[in-house]
Amino acid sequence: MHILIVDDSRSSLAFLGNIIGALGIAEVECLLSPRAALQRAEQAQFDLVLVDHVMPEMDGVELTRRLRGSPTYRLVPIIMVTSDNDRALRVNAIAAGATDFINKPFDPTELQARVTNLLALRRAQIELADQTAWLKREVEKATAHLVEREEEIIWRLARHRVSRRRHRAAMSRASHRSPV
Repeated sequence: MHILIVDDSRSSLAFLGNIIGALGIAEVECLLSPRAALQRAEQAQFDLVLVDHVMPEMDGVELTRRLRGSPTYRLVPIIMVTSDNDRALRVNAIAAGATDFINKPFDPTELQARVTNLLALRRAQIELADQTAWLKREVEKATAHLVEREEEIIWRLARHRVSRRRHRAAMSRASHRSPV
Protein backbone atom coordinates (compact mmCIF):
# COMPACT_ATOMS: atom_id res chain seq x y z
CA MET A 1 0.00 0.00 0.00
CA HIS A 2 1.14 3.51 -0.79
CA ILE A 3 0.00 6.69 1.00
CA LEU A 4 0.39 10.29 -0.16
CA ILE A 5 0.28 13.16 2.36
CA VAL A 6 -0.02 16.73 1.03
CA ASP A 7 0.45 19.66 3.40
CA ASP A 8 2.27 22.97 2.95
CA SER A 9 3.62 22.77 6.52
CA ARG A 10 6.84 20.80 6.95
CA SER A 11 6.09 20.18 10.63
CA SER A 12 2.58 18.85 9.87
CA LEU A 13 4.00 16.62 7.12
CA ALA A 14 6.64 15.24 9.48
CA PHE A 15 4.08 14.68 12.25
CA LEU A 16 1.54 12.98 9.96
CA GLY A 17 4.24 10.96 8.20
CA ASN A 18 5.67 9.70 11.50
CA ILE A 19 2.30 8.74 12.97
CA ILE A 20 1.18 6.91 9.83
CA GLY A 21 4.62 5.46 9.13
CA ALA A 22 4.65 3.97 12.65
CA LEU A 23 1.82 1.66 11.57
CA GLY A 24 4.24 -0.11 9.25
CA ILE A 25 1.48 -1.06 6.83
CA ALA A 26 2.24 1.28 3.95
CA GLU A 27 4.86 3.33 2.21
CA VAL A 28 4.35 7.01 3.02
CA GLU A 29 5.24 9.83 0.64
CA CYS A 30 4.98 13.47 1.75
CA LEU A 31 4.72 16.51 -0.53
CA LEU A 32 4.51 20.22 0.31
CA SER A 33 2.80 21.30 -2.92
CA PRO A 34 -0.61 20.34 -4.29
CA ARG A 35 0.71 20.82 -7.84
CA ALA A 36 3.61 18.48 -7.13
CA ALA A 37 1.10 16.03 -5.65
CA LEU A 38 -0.98 16.06 -8.84
CA GLN A 39 2.13 15.42 -10.93
CA ARG A 40 3.24 12.63 -8.62
CA ALA A 41 -0.25 11.09 -8.66
CA GLU A 42 0.04 10.79 -12.45
CA GLN A 43 3.27 8.82 -12.03
CA ALA A 44 2.38 6.59 -9.07
CA GLN A 45 -0.73 4.85 -7.80
CA PHE A 46 -1.53 5.81 -4.21
CA ASP A 47 -3.99 3.81 -2.12
CA LEU A 48 -4.81 6.61 0.31
CA VAL A 49 -4.35 10.38 0.11
CA LEU A 50 -4.37 12.85 3.01
CA VAL A 51 -4.73 16.51 2.02
CA ASP A 52 -4.56 19.62 4.14
CA HIS A 53 -7.48 21.95 3.59
CA VAL A 54 -5.63 25.29 3.63
CA MET A 55 -2.67 25.53 1.25
CA PRO A 56 -1.44 28.58 -0.69
CA GLU A 57 -1.37 27.29 -4.31
CA MET A 58 -4.54 25.28 -4.23
CA ASP A 59 -6.79 24.31 -1.34
CA GLY A 60 -7.51 20.72 -0.36
CA VAL A 61 -11.00 20.79 -1.85
CA GLU A 62 -9.64 21.71 -5.30
CA LEU A 63 -6.86 19.13 -5.02
CA THR A 64 -9.45 16.50 -4.11
CA ARG A 65 -11.63 17.55 -7.06
CA ARG A 66 -8.70 17.26 -9.46
CA LEU A 67 -7.65 13.89 -8.10
CA ARG A 68 -11.20 12.59 -8.46
CA GLY A 69 -11.14 13.83 -12.07
CA SER A 70 -8.64 11.08 -12.83
CA PRO A 71 -10.16 7.61 -13.35
CA THR A 72 -7.20 6.19 -11.40
CA TYR A 73 -8.27 8.07 -8.27
CA ARG A 74 -12.03 7.68 -8.59
CA LEU A 75 -12.19 5.15 -5.73
CA VAL A 76 -9.05 5.97 -3.74
CA PRO A 77 -9.94 7.16 -0.21
CA ILE A 78 -9.06 10.80 0.44
CA ILE A 79 -8.90 12.24 3.96
CA MET A 80 -9.25 16.01 4.38
CA VAL A 81 -7.13 17.33 7.25
CA THR A 82 -8.57 20.57 8.63
CA SER A 83 -8.87 22.72 11.71
CA ASP A 84 -12.09 24.22 10.33
CA ASN A 85 -15.39 22.77 11.56
CA ASP A 86 -17.44 24.81 9.10
CA ARG A 87 -20.34 22.77 7.70
CA ALA A 88 -20.11 24.42 4.26
CA LEU A 89 -16.46 23.38 3.96
CA ARG A 90 -17.31 19.78 4.79
CA VAL A 91 -20.18 19.73 2.31
CA ASN A 92 -17.91 21.19 -0.42
CA ALA A 93 -15.15 18.71 0.40
CA ILE A 94 -17.57 15.78 0.28
CA ALA A 95 -19.01 17.05 -3.01
CA ALA A 96 -15.44 17.23 -4.36
CA GLY A 97 -14.83 13.63 -3.30
CA ALA A 98 -13.42 13.62 0.24
CA THR A 99 -13.98 10.26 1.90
CA ASP A 100 -13.30 11.28 5.49
CA PHE A 101 -12.11 14.15 7.69
CA ILE A 102 -9.60 14.42 10.48
CA ASN A 103 -9.63 17.54 12.65
CA LYS A 104 -6.54 19.41 13.78
CA PRO A 105 -5.28 19.01 16.37
CA PHE A 106 -5.85 15.31 15.93
CA ASP A 107 -5.51 12.31 18.14
CA PRO A 108 -2.75 10.05 16.76
CA THR A 109 -4.69 6.92 17.74
CA GLU A 110 -7.79 8.13 15.87
CA LEU A 111 -5.69 9.01 12.83
CA GLN A 112 -4.06 5.59 12.81
CA ALA A 113 -7.45 3.89 13.15
CA ARG A 114 -8.94 5.87 10.27
CA VAL A 115 -5.91 5.19 8.05
CA THR A 116 -5.99 1.49 8.92
CA ASN A 117 -9.73 1.27 8.16
CA LEU A 118 -9.47 3.15 4.87
CA LEU A 119 -6.52 1.04 3.74
CA ALA A 120 -8.53 -2.09 4.55
CA LEU A 121 -11.35 -0.67 2.43
CA ARG A 122 -8.93 0.06 -0.40
CA ARG A 123 -7.44 -3.43 -0.17
CA ALA A 124 -10.96 -4.90 -0.41
CA GLN A 125 -11.68 -2.71 -3.47
CA ILE A 126 -8.52 -3.93 -5.17
CA GLU A 127 -9.32 -7.57 -4.37
CA LEU A 128 -12.86 -7.11 -5.67
CA ALA A 129 -11.56 -5.53 -8.87
CA ASP A 130 -9.11 -8.42 -9.29
CA GLN A 131 -11.88 -10.97 -8.77
CA THR A 132 -14.11 -9.11 -11.22
CA ALA A 133 -11.35 -9.14 -13.84
CA TRP A 134 -10.76 -12.87 -13.26
CA LEU A 135 -14.49 -13.61 -13.56
CA LYS A 136 -14.68 -11.57 -16.74
CA ARG A 137 -11.81 -13.58 -18.25
CA GLU A 138 -13.47 -16.85 -17.20
CA VAL A 139 -16.80 -15.79 -18.73
CA GLU A 140 -15.01 -14.83 -21.95
CA LYS A 141 -13.29 -18.23 -22.06
CA ALA A 142 -16.56 -20.07 -21.36
CA THR A 143 -18.38 -17.99 -23.97
CA ALA A 144 -15.70 -18.73 -26.56
CA HIS A 145 -15.98 -22.43 -25.75
CA LEU A 146 -19.76 -22.31 -26.09
CA VAL A 147 -19.47 -20.54 -29.45
CA GLU A 148 -17.07 -23.25 -30.65
CA ARG A 149 -19.45 -25.99 -29.47
CA GLU A 150 -22.40 -24.21 -31.07
CA GLU A 151 -20.55 -23.98 -34.40
CA GLU A 152 -19.62 -27.66 -34.15
CA ILE A 153 -23.23 -28.65 -33.43
CA ILE A 154 -24.51 -26.56 -36.35
CA TRP A 155 -21.90 -28.13 -38.63
CA ARG A 156 -22.84 -31.66 -37.47
CA LEU A 157 -26.55 -30.96 -37.88
CA ALA A 158 -25.96 -29.57 -41.36
CA ARG A 159 -23.84 -32.60 -42.29
CA HIS A 160 -26.49 -34.93 -40.86
CA ARG A 161 -29.22 -33.15 -42.82
CA VAL A 162 -27.25 -33.46 -46.05
CA SER A 163 -26.65 -37.12 -45.28
CA ARG A 164 -30.39 -37.68 -44.67
CA ARG A 165 -31.26 -35.96 -47.96
CA ARG A 166 -28.80 -38.16 -49.82
CA HIS A 167 -30.22 -41.22 -48.11
CA ARG A 168 -33.81 -40.24 -49.00
CA ALA A 169 -32.80 -39.47 -52.57
CA ALA A 170 -31.09 -42.84 -52.85
CA MET A 171 -34.15 -44.57 -51.37
CA SER A 172 -36.40 -42.69 -53.73
CA ARG A 173 -34.30 -43.69 -56.75
CA ALA A 174 -34.24 -47.26 -55.56
CA SER A 175 -38.01 -47.37 -55.14
CA HIS A 176 -38.54 -46.04 -58.68
CA ARG A 177 -36.35 -48.73 -60.17
CA SER A 178 -37.92 -51.71 -58.45
CA PRO A 179 -40.77 -53.45 -60.29
CA VAL A 180 -44.08 -53.55 -58.56
